[in-house]
Amino acid sequence: MSTLYVPNSIALRKFDTIFKNNDLDFTDGHVSIRFHPRYVAMHPVGLAFYAALGDHFRNLHVETDAAISYQIPSITGHGNEL
Repeated sequence: MSTLYVPNSIALRKFDTIFKNNDLDFTDGHVSIRFHPRYVAMHPVGLAFYAALGDHFRNLHVETDAAISYQIPSITGHGNEL
């Protein structure tokens, strides 16, 4: 099973972090998707990349599973008040 690590922050100036620790070889037909345990922030182009990758998985019938904590403040919006 391949693992796809989603970095804690995807910004245009550091877009190459998408490829860090990922070989993007999904030929075994199953991908385990893992997010940073405490912080997730993405530029819209990062979201588009992962959406396109999801379509790629669907077209190739690659099975996926994902684990993300919904207690992460950057996802829930709690703790981000101005």
